[in-house]
Amino acid sequence: MKIWLLLWMWPSSALVNMYGDSILAKDAPIQHDLQSFAPDATIQNFAKVGAGMRDGWVQSIPSIYHENKAPIPVTVILDGGGNDINAIRQECVNMSIKCRETILDVVQVTTELMDAMIEDGVQHVIYLGLFYVDNLEKAVDFGNDRIKKYCHTIPQCHFVDLRCLSVQLGWDGMHPTRSSYHDISATIWDIVQQHRVPFTRPVR
Repeated sequence: MKIWLLLWMWPSSALVNMYGDSILAKDAPIQHDLQSFAPDATIQNFAKVGAGMRDGWVQSIPSIYHENKAPIPVTVILDGGGNDINAIRQECVNMSIKCRETILDVVQVTTELMDAMIEDGVQHVIYLGLFYVDNLEKAVDFGNDRIKKYCHTIPQCHFVDLRCLSVQLGWDGMHPTRSSYHDISATIWDIVQQHRVPFTRPVR
């Protein structure tokens, strides 16, 4: 009875929040796709084009979360790290020491952010891993494998592994085509259903 009451008291305006970079941003199709999968869901999107796990030319993803977390969402969809790697792209093509150190730093910041979300009361964090980009496969694996390992130790964390998808990129060589965006959205939705992640407020 207490659990049901808690579910009913969830603020519908804060049920699902999105934080991350341009892959999740409002101009990208993922929010639209997820909304079509769950028409009754209330999704707030704070993802920002150019955002990384560290402050750059735009505010960092952790800073955006901490400034825009209230009321605390039940479910968070999170991505990040791609811009941090792209900022030193050639280093990561060669998997230099600088690239490895940068990725390890991104992994640490990311896992600390997810720890903070869970401590705040977020019940599910869906982390969108990086997909393969030409010449950056080793860098993607280096980061993804570590965050995936973290998620396996935290029940609230659900890692979305996009490396199994054949993601087609658009004109800029970094962002997916519309059809590949839809494949990514469908993969997220599979995780939502598989783990019964709350996406809509229960009907009384």
